[in-house]
Parts: sequence; structure tokens; C-alpha cells
Amino acid sequence: MYLPEFINNDGNGTKLAKVIVRPRDFPVKTSFSNLQSNIWEAKEQDIFQAWKVASFIGNARSTICKHQLQDQAMMNHLRAEKFDIALGEYTCFYGLLEHIGIDKYITVFNTALLGGSMLGIPSTPSFVPNYVANEFPNSYLSRAKNLISTILSDMRLYGPFLSPIENVCKDLVRPDFDIKEQIGKSAFFLVNVDEFTDFPRPISHKIVYIGGMGQAKPKPLEPDIETGF
Repeated sequence: MYLPEFINNDGNGTKLAKVIVRPRDFPVKTSFSNLQSNIWEAKEQDIFQAWKVASFIGNARSTICKHQLQDQAMMNHLRAEKFDIALGEYTCFYGLLEHIGIDKYITVFNTALLGGSMLGIPSTPSFVPNYVANEFPNSYLSRAKNLISTILSDMRLYGPFLSPIENVCKDLVRPDFDIKEQIGKSAFFLVNVDEFTDFPRPISHKIVYIGGMGQAKPKPLEPDIETGF
């Protein structure tokens, strides 16, 4: 398991795998806690605040991507491990794999499925709610809103999230690096959602739902709590 540090954590949740840690070697100007300070007070999603958060995450990911790809000692270390296949999220993952010579990989979504068009799945806003939508598309007006929301969400996913990483990879991996193309070449897409709670949507054989896979076996309630129920 390769772990490039961005935030200092007490642990990584790994109990058995070998962990290769790359300590952070650059300053962080802000934090996620600052951006989420009023998350429970917000009544409606503020598109400008959402774009601000997305830009912060995108810039942070591009910064950590640049420092990783420029770290020749770490790249040589990873290359020497001779991995057969890699699993990772849609970050610097694709540029790093090409840099160290891994061409078999699986993309992991820790959320619901995003960016269907990049996965070879048709966009169907007429009946599949956008992941930031506030209503189900069951009327002409709601479908029109959902279509606009889907277009804006795709722009937000590529603009502040993926574009900065793609630019870094173009400088350090190859000039014609296309992150959407690399995402589409994934052997599978693991989605951290239970398929029975997700909205019905077109999928391909590459989509594998893994929601609940790591769920721990439930333990009995404490006696005083159980008495209350």
C-alpha cells in the first residue's frame, strides 16, 4: 500500500499490508476543517462554496501529485516493487502508474458513481438524479434542472478536480496525457455504494458495487441502551 501523506493521521486502517509512506514535504495553507466549519448550518448547497472546496481539493491534489512525480527516489522504490496491478482513486494515480510502468489498474470510488461519460456509460439525466441534485427528475421542469445540474457537475468534476492533475502529468509524464482517457482504460470501477440503495442507472460489466464489504459484525448493545429500546 502506497500512502502519500497530505494530512497527518494517527493511522491508515491497514492491518496486514505492507505500507510505503511518503511524508509530506510542502506546506498546506488551509485545512478541510476550515472549509467544513459550517457544514451542519448550511440550508442549501452554495455553488460558490462548493466550487471553492473543489478548487482547494484539486489544487492540493495537483501539488501532492507534482511532488510525488518529482521524487525520483520514491518512483524508483515503487518501480522496484514490480506491482502486477494497482487500485486507486481518480487523482495522481494514473500519472504515477504510467511513470512507474504499471498498465493494469482498477479505479476505486469512495462515493457514489461519478463521471459516467468517462467510464463509457451514457449520461441519463432524464431519470438518474445528479449527485448534487436536490430533487428527483419526475417532471419536465425537474428534468431540465437535473440536465443543467449534470452539465455543471461534470464541469466541476473536470475543471477544479481533474484538470490541475492533468496539467501536472502533461509536464512530468507526457505532453499528451489525457486523464479522462486514462480513467476510461481502468479494468474495473469499484463503487463504495450498495447497489440496492443506489438509483437505477445504466452500468457496464466494469462497474462493481462494494458498499458494505468492510462492514464489521454488529456487537450487542450495552445493557442500559438496550433497555431503552
